[in-house]
This record gives sequence, C-alpha cells and structure tokens, in this order.
Amino acid sequence: MPQLPSTPATGDDLKVVGHWHYDPASLNLKLDPKLEERIKKSKPGGQAAVDKLLKSFAANLARFKLDFGPNKDFFIAVPGSDKKLHGKWILKGVRLTVVMDNPQQPTPEMELDPSGKRIHTRYDQPNFGLGTIDLVRS
Repeated sequence: MPQLPSTPATGDDLKVVGHWHYDPASLNLKLDPKLEERIKKSKPGGQAAVDKLLKSFAANLARFKLDFGPNKDFFIAVPGSDKKLHGKWILKGVRLTVVMDNPQQPTPEMELDPSGKRIHTRYDQPNFGLGTIDLVRS
C-alpha cells in the first residue's frame, strides 16, 4: 500500500477536515450495459427493476458517514455495524486522494469543490458501471 504523509492539515486541507456524507440527489450512475441487461431480463418489470436498484443504491450510500481528520486519518462508518474502515488522505490542489489500510478497498477519484462545500467523487468499477456522487458536510 502506498504511504501518504501524516502531516497535520493546514491551509486548503482545512476545507476537507470534518464529517461528510453522500448526497443521494447528486447520484449519477450508468450501469455497465451487460449488467443492466441481465437485471432487466432476470427481474420482473425490466427497466423498473433497474430504477429500483439505482434508488436503493442511492439510499444505501446516504447512510455512510465519512470523517476526514485533521491528522489526515480517514474513517468510513459502515451502516448497521460498529465497524469503521480506515485510511489516510492528502489534498494536492483540488485532487483528494485516499489510501485505505485494506488495499482491496476501492476508492473513488475525488475533487474538492472550490467552495469547500462539496467533494465530487467518481467511481468506475468494471462489471458494475460508472458513477458520480457528491459528498456534503454533515
């Protein structure tokens, strides 16, 4: 796992420090065409089943709580569990990078909005799809 520096947050880093959650209204998800077709064929209602999946996905993401600490620690509180995932974060310009302790834990591309009020995330997972969703302060 790549190591990130553990220097305290200063300057623009302070725009990141704090508690965040996903904004389900900002979700834009394009399922992998093969996956979407499989869902349509295997579930009653076709496109309605896909729409239901997307809605439940957004609602599930809204339950996650993310914490960017002043010492560059990063935590994700897992809904329905006392478990927290841990990593480290660094901000370079507007690009926010998180490296998780578990190298198999996927992380999105992240960019801090200039206002400091949103973090734009972009996920690209093979066999699932491409999605964007914003983090907002809790």
